[in-house]
Amino acid sequence: MTGQGSIAYRLLHEDDIDDVIELLSEHYVTRESTSKCLSMTKEEILEYSDEIAREAIPQGLSLGAFDDVTNKLCGVTFGEYDLYKKPRIKDDNRTPIKIQYLQRLYEMFESISRVELGITNLLLADVLVVSPQYSNRGIGTQLMIRQADLLADLGFNYLLSFITSERALAIHTRLGSKCIKKVDIRTYRDPCTGVAAFKHADLKDNCIQVMCTYLQSLQSIKSKA
Repeated sequence: MTGQGSIAYRLLHEDDIDDVIELLSEHYVTRESTSKCLSMTKEEILEYSDEIAREAIPQGLSLGAFDDVTNKLCGVTFGEYDLYKKPRIKDDNRTPIKIQYLQRLYEMFESISRVELGITNLLLADVLVVSPQYSNRGIGTQLMIRQADLLADLGFNYLLSFITSERALAIHTRLGSKCIKKVDIRTYRDPCTGVAAFKHADLKDNCIQVMCTYLQSLQSIKSKA
């Protein structure tokens, strides 16, 4: 039966990108609230999944969970450096407008972290996904713990996540993450078009929650797992 073998965890590398794109397109972009409400086409889903994977994985801070029997990728969490050093996203005729909406939404969250909240020496981990075939096995929790452990060893102080699902919120809360800001998505408008692109997103309290994990408390995080 699928998903009954043991799970192995390791850093993702560029040879994993195609498998990651497949996992994201099937089980993340089509299910995550802000992308789901945009009713993206199959082509847009694949393009957005490709963008996420190719930007994050080469940075060497993203983890994958693999079925030991089939070697199938069944879960990922991404880590990214240099959040606020990226060029600002503008209108680009080569990029579908729905993907631009998502890019600018998360650019806004990145600026909140550094500019409004003054948090530095941080790393972003805003995508945590596990294949439904492997749910309820603690894979998401293990991915988060292992990534936090890695980042603490590398000298980061904070792990920041932008939470849009109750399952992810439950994992972060149980492991000691704190909500430092809520953004009501009904009032958010795209800065370039003025469109309330995400007003129909299915979110708890209609909010995206900025969750912060203080990595120096890693031992207490582990004890709660």
